[in-house]
Amino acid sequence: LWGLYVLIPHAVEWSKLLSTHLGFIPFFRTDFDNAQGAPFIAGWTVAIMIIPIITSVSREVMGRVDKDLISAATALGSTSFSNMRRIVVPTAKSGILGGILLGLGRALGETVAIFFVLNLVFEVNFFNILEPKGGNVASLIIAKFGEATPEELNALMAAGVVLFVMTLVVNMIATSIVQRSERRMAS
Repeated sequence: LWGLYVLIPHAVEWSKLLSTHLGFIPFFRTDFDNAQGAPFIAGWTVAIMIIPIITSVSREVMGRVDKDLISAATALGSTSFSNMRRIVVPTAKSGILGGILLGLGRALGETVAIFFVLNLVFEVNFFNILEPKGGNVASLIIAKFGEATPEELNALMAAGVVLFVMTLVVNMIATSIVQRSERRMAS
């Protein structure tokens, strides 16, 4: 609802500016005057929704960096910025990466924000982000589930399985990246 009532009025103005000034690029060209319900706005909504997850995980991981290590660097004359850049961030890099990938997982499975903000038209729309059409698998399921016939219900269940498998693959890739990063930090 936040995206629907707060972000959309501002994002519509941003999309008009993009279309006006960068309309010569096919990615930003649109034939519609109003970009309300466009993937551009849905993307901004989901991006803003995942920021708190990434921030809280990153903050928690950085807060667990060994205080003696930071104190030793400070005693050697390091500034707070230098401590952050050379000690805290490299030590917490795998946890920060895990937080980013957790935010990505949240963005992949986001249903309600996309359902309310995006004009659901289930066509492939990779290159016209300012046109008010698009959708994702999760919003397809929520939009069609209530009035689905038995055949459509089977198709929606299959779409749910595909979404589950995609999320599982992304989580497996994220786990392997974090583990590889932790191994590099240990050696």
